[in-house]
Order: sequence, then structure tokens, then C-alpha cells
Amino acid sequence: MLLVKDEYGETHTFVMVDAHTHINVEGLKGLLPSEFVSRYHKAVRELAVELRDNREKYRYSFPWELDGESPDFYDFCQRDVYGLVHGEDLVGDITKYLGFDFFITFPSDTQDPLPRDYRRINESVRQALTEKSPSRKPHNNLRFFGFGRVDPNHSDALDTVDSGAQMGLKGFKLHPKSESFKINSKNVRNVLKRLAEHDIPAIFHTQDEMGEQLHKAVAKTVEELVQEDKLDLIPRLKVIIGHAPWNGSENPRLFEALSHPNIFGELSTLKPDSYDTFFSNAQSIDYDMMFEAPGLESLSKKEVEEMYFLAFGYSRHNYWSSKIAFGTDNPYPPAHGMKPLMRYLMGWDFPGNHSDLSNIFGITALKLMPHIARPGSEISGKVSSAKQFHEIAMEEMEEKSTRIIGIDLVIESFPVSRVNGMVITYLTNGRRESVFFNSLFNPGEPKNLIRGNMFDFSRNKIYPGGEGIVDEIEKNIS
Repeated sequence: MLLVKDEYGETHTFVMVDAHTHINVEGLKGLLPSEFVSRYHKAVRELAVELRDNREKYRYSFPWELDGESPDFYDFCQRDVYGLVHGEDLVGDITKYLGFDFFITFPSDTQDPLPRDYRRINESVRQALTEKSPSRKPHNNLRFFGFGRVDPNHSDALDTVDSGAQMGLKGFKLHPKSESFKINSKNVRNVLKRLAEHDIPAIFHTQDEMGEQLHKAVAKTVEELVQEDKLDLIPRLKVIIGHAPWNGSENPRLFEALSHPNIFGELSTLKPDSYDTFFSNAQSIDYDMMFEAPGLESLSKKEVEEMYFLAFGYSRHNYWSSKIAFGTDNPYPPAHGMKPLMRYLMGWDFPGNHSDLSNIFGITALKLMPHIARPGSEISGKVSSAKQFHEIAMEEMEEKSTRIIGIDLVIESFPVSRVNGMVITYLTNGRRESVFFNSLFNPGEPKNLIRGNMFDFSRNKIYPGGEGIVDEIEKNIS
């Protein structure tokens, strides 16, 4: 998390997500979870100091002092996660929360013969991201979104997706160069459809013209879903162009692909001499191009707009940035550009506004994550009024829970992109329970809205106050 003030003295909290990292499992190149936390804390801390000491150079400043402590790994990954929904209350404990809040991480390439069965390695990812509390109770590591690997040419590719989703993986990485498969093939489209059934995203390694090929594959998959009358799966199809800049910062076909409502891009491989070019061209990602996306021709404009608003909260004012996520490829060489890119995004040359920056730093990636919270009696609508509430509530959950399953963030897309609260779900005595933590960003906002799936108002919703989503939207806009 990075807490800053803008040129008008307004305080902003950026939730930080790295959408492309590699975890160390089974001897494959990557970082251990503790290495992620310490390395990224150091990077963001250095950025904060630079913002504080060079105010004229940056649009944002960091006017607070830092102590020399690094965050405790277990507390940062478990107890301190409630800090995500706070605003200026963080100032007193700023060092504790400084760093990246979440990491999308997956295994590196293996040397197994083709086609590859990744089920064993995927299980290793799950085990690596299961923490033990001081009382030795297992909990999912709340800061990490573990992705599995899948080779679409393997005969058990769909089972690999099913088993990975069942064990709690949040997405899958596909590598057409390493696995030697054709991107726009029936096998790939079948995997994409199965991922959509589980509501989990895919990230593809891309370079050169692979982004264009992926665009064709997504368009064909959407077309098939329309023909199969599976419209409910279309907004659950979420595809990330990995190493998007590697497809060409001046390549108009890359930004045409990113304009498709089901396609997103992450920034690893973006070099400093291409920053201005890439972000200037990225603003050509236009909201109206959503209605011209290939595969959706048979649907009306109203159907398309409602479908994607309910799924992603797309709006005209920041559509382009809602398609782009921060990524590094850590610990591979593209990660060396991590700090220069953060400096650029915080500087005067970045062409977007605060909402665009929030999207790129974290909100875009968070919107793609699947959700596990469910409505009804399983969610208790506890509303926070102070930071102490969160400390007590977390301690109570740890005392009585056998396993914390995960968190679902409530994200507001309009008029500004930000985290507005979260639901923590855990098991106790074999029963799943969820607790809602309300945000302190806007204490005056309505506090009675809890969504199981935060981006699809048509499913898994509860409105304790009896208000519908239209009333809620109109109230927030007015």
C-alpha cells in the first residue's frame, strides 16, 4: 500500500498489486512468499522516501516519517490485512502497511516433456501459500493469489483446471512458446470456456504478434459462447495479455485487442524509453469500442453494456486504465524496471488521473479475481467505526476459526476506483462464515450493502436495508 498526498493536499491510498510474478516451488525459479513481502516493502519504502525528498519532481508527495522496521511476515499476511480498507488512519502505522498488498504468482517453466501435466506443481503452489498461525492452524495466505499452470494440449487439461480451481487457485498461466501450442486453437478455447465456468482468469505469455492471436482466440471463444446460448459465461471470460508492451508500444493492434471487454494487459517488459508512447497510445482504448468487439455482433448495445457493467463496473471516464495492470515478471530481468515504472506513474508525465493510477496499481487486477463470499445468513454485516474494530474482529476470527479461506474486496469503480471494504471468509466447526469490514474512506456513505460477488450485482447479493442496486448507484452518484 502506498499513502500519498496530491498537489492539492488531498490524501490518496493506492492498493498495490503485482499481476505477474513467479513463486519458488519444486526448484523452479521464483521467490518465496517472505521474499516477496520484504523485497516489495523495500521498493515502495524507497519510492516513498524519494517522493518526500523530491516533491517538485513528482505529482504526489509522501510527507510522513518512516521508522526502520520491516513488517512482520505473518502479521502482514494475516492480521494487518484489514488496513486495506482504511484511509488516513494508516498514517500512525505507515511502515507496517507499506509495500505491495497482493501478488499474482505462478510457477516458472518446467523441463518436463510435452505435453505437460502441471497438476503436481499446481498442488505445490497451493501448499506454498498455506500459512501456519502461531497456534499452528492453517490459513490461506491472504496476500497471494496463486495461479496454476496448464498446457492446453495435454489430454487432462480440463481436469487440471477443475482440480486447480477446487483447491483454491485463482487463475492459470498459459505459455504458448514454452508449451508449443497454437493460441487460437480449439484446445485453448476449451480451456478458456472451462476457466469461465469457474470465474477465474487466464494470463498468457505473449510477445511479438501473440497479442493479436490471443485477440482472435478470445473473439472466437465469445462467438462460440453466444452460439451455445451461454451468455452468462461471457463476462466471466477474463484473459490477460502477459508482457503486453512486448507486443509493441506503437502497435495499434495491441490496443485494439486491449479494447475488447474480456481482454486485459499487464506492464512487465515496458522500458523507460517507451513509457510516454505506451500510455499515450493506451488512451486510444475507448469505451465505445466495447460495442464493436468481435464475437459480440449478434448482441444489442444494451445487452453488451449491461453485461460488462455488472461484471466489471466499466465506465467511460477510465475505461482505458481499467484494462491495464501493473506487472513485473519478478524475479526475471523485466522486474528490473519496477522502480523506474513506479516513479513514472507518480510523476507529472503520466497522462492519467488518480482513478487511472488506482486502476493500474491494483484495481484492474483485483477485479479479475474470483470470489468466495456468499450472501444470506453466512455474512454478518459488521460495520467498522474505528481501526480497533478490525483488530478485535480479526483476533476473534483467529480464536474460533479453523481456517481462514480468503478475502473478497468490495471495489468502487465510479466516480473513483478504490477499495471500499472487504469480506473475510473462514471455516469454524465445519461451517463457513463471512464477516464484512466496512471502509473508513467514506464514513458517510451507506453501510448496508454487502455483495458476494462484488462486480456482478445480478448474483450473490444481499441488501440488508432492502434497497436495490439501482437505488444504491443513484444514491452514490447524487
